[in-house]
Amino acid sequence: MGGQVNAAKWDTLLAMESLPLRVIQNAAFFFLLFEHASDALKCEACFDLAIEKYPDEPWGYAKRGRLMRVDGRYAKTKADRQEMARGAYEWLLKAQEREGDEGKDRLLDELAVGAYEAGEMDAARLFAQRMLENVVDYWEPSIWIYEAHRILGHLAFDRGDFLQAADCLALAGAGVTVFRFRRGPTLSLAQVFLEKGEREMVAEHLRTIRKVWSPGWEKVDGWLEQLANGQQPNLIDSK
Repeated sequence: MGGQVNAAKWDTLLAMESLPLRVIQNAAFFFLLFEHASDALKCEACFDLAIEKYPDEPWGYAKRGRLMRVDGRYAKTKADRQEMARGAYEWLLKAQEREGDEGKDRLLDELAVGAYEAGEMDAARLFAQRMLENVVDYWEPSIWIYEAHRILGHLAFDRGDFLQAADCLALAGAGVTVFRFRRGPTLSLAQVFLEKGEREMVAEHLRTIRKVWSPGWEKVDGWLEQLANGQQPNLIDSK
């Protein structure tokens, strides 16, 4: 009941003509806390409202791009996933265009991943390289180091340069000092090497990751045990 009352209050605020961006952002966060489809749609509507009322601010565009990326993972066909990935990438580019000088590199990690998923390989490589050049300015350098080498590794793997891709996997692990969050790294590059049959390479990478990802010890130990038993773990779900 309390949630419904608060939702009604947010609806009233969002209907105001003069509406600060902070109010829209707070309303989006409120609706994000609810799992009902109607609340999810209201959250999405907040992004659109921010774009409408504050077209020069990056927030609404970035949120739109992130939402489309997430939705695209559940698309039924590869073509649909690719189309949504391209749409998400375009939203992120619009957000970057609206960032000031201080924030121009804030979205580099999302742009690198978004460009790769959208099939924009040259752009993905450039964004990943810029991540490595600007890693000291990022609030969590280990994430950027890992993600940049992961994307560069995927690009190398896709063009058949497996030695370069393996180097990127090693650099991704070696450059990380700590993963502070339970979510841990995205292990998609390790996964494609596992599917290629490089089990010992992947096991070594997991052992390296385990040293810096204490919240993931149990999960990593489970994967290592599966590998030792000749099984094929799914490393993509690292949450």
